[in-house]
Amino acid sequence: MAPLFLKYFIMKAKYLSLLLLTFGIVNAAQPQGILKKIKDKASGNENSKTAETKIIWCDTGLVNNTYTLAYSSPVNFTIMYDESRLGIGRNKNDYHLILKQSVDKKQQFVIIDNGKVTATVNELTKDNLIGGFRSPLDGLNAGGGKSENEKYIVAENTTVVVPGQTAKTVTAPKNIDASKTNQAFELFKSTDEYKKMSAEEKKQVEEAMKMIPQMAAEYNKSEIAGKTISTPEVKAATYSGANGFYSIVVKGKNYGRFGGQPYLKVSDDEANVYIVADDGKGKTNFIANDKKITLNPKNNYGMGHIGNLIMSADGKKAAFVETKLATEKEQEEMLKDMQSGKPAKQNFIVTKMDGSTFPVTRIDGGDKFKISNSGAVVFVDAKTGDVFSDGKTIGKFKNGGDLNSDALLFGSDPSKICYYNEDGSLSFTDGTKKDMGILFPAVVSEAGKSYITWFRKCKNDIYIGKFEF
Repeated sequence: MAPLFLKYFIMKAKYLSLLLLTFGIVNAAQPQGILKKIKDKASGNENSKTAETKIIWCDTGLVNNTYTLAYSSPVNFTIMYDESRLGIGRNKNDYHLILKQSVDKKQQFVIIDNGKVTATVNELTKDNLIGGFRSPLDGLNAGGGKSENEKYIVAENTTVVVPGQTAKTVTAPKNIDASKTNQAFELFKSTDEYKKMSAEEKKQVEEAMKMIPQMAAEYNKSEIAGKTISTPEVKAATYSGANGFYSIVVKGKNYGRFGGQPYLKVSDDEANVYIVADDGKGKTNFIANDKKITLNPKNNYGMGHIGNLIMSADGKKAAFVETKLATEKEQEEMLKDMQSGKPAKQNFIVTKMDGSTFPVTRIDGGDKFKISNSGAVVFVDAKTGDVFSDGKTIGKFKNGGDLNSDALLFGSDPSKICYYNEDGSLSFTDGTKKDMGILFPAVVSEAGKSYITWFRKCKNDIYIGKFEF
């Protein structure tokens, strides 16, 4: 919930440090002046000297080409970027804005939905926050977060009724005669209760009776035989709790009963549902709507398959990327690499919704993947900048330094690809860079096209930027 200028300053920190070193700035008063300029630029402060001498970005032709006005306020405010949302719901043009402002020296929050004020509150509650707090890259990850998908997951409970009983004192028999229990069993065979049993149930009873002589002998030798035992009073009670099984229900349709917490992705229109879960019988399935793909049982970690379920921006494609169990030979190779200072290899298995699978090996220590609207699984090597699509190299970013896979953006297919930088610019694999002034972007898909969209403040106005790529 930091102010906009502080968020902007943090993003510019690396550039600022370089600037200070380049010009040999050592006077303590000068950095404060630079900080003020950055704050003025971020907030669009028209009262500052900077605003008086420089053209504000929203007064240029850039607004008409890239931005549209979303909201104008009668008073000054701060955008709550962490709590605001873009491209929400079924209509990807919908947005939810939360502003902080001061009126009569009292702080208040203004809630804006699609350009209209829907509430003004003194304190924010859970109901005001769609999807909770977010980080600058949350909007780039399609498919919603855990909190948004939890509403579809129904935990199964088991109820146990414990009957009450009074305090009792009983004396255990001194001896159990196995022959008499066998006689009782023979009499039991003539009862209607036994006759109604299935063949399998009768077999189970007979197997149990065969164990009676051994059990009787062990009891007769035990310390329990002939002892007097007191049992305390037990009050009747009913207990209910989760039993480890879950169901997933979307638009009234139940996709099954699963053992353990499932992986789940649901498209915004709820037309596409993707699940990776244990069927409760030892098999883990990747379910894409009505299609079921059984994952390789040999890659089970004992508690299920470990990985990430990813969904495309338009919600029509999905894949499961799981960590591959290392063989003994692979473990030895990893140990040798670590001892020699080489980067350790991480092996993954990619399973697509059409049932096809392929291996992926990474040496950058990353485990983040994305999937395009065309269905290609993409990741960027954080160390080298190489970009891979379905395991094959398709380009390279030359930004330098560590890259974040979460900041990787692409259009409907991996041929259109860019990288979101901390300074709000976009870098492309051909070496070009666009200074966009982007903060907290979201990726939306409309009519087969992909867009990057974001909020940006100027004076007391808020604009929405939209860039097709």
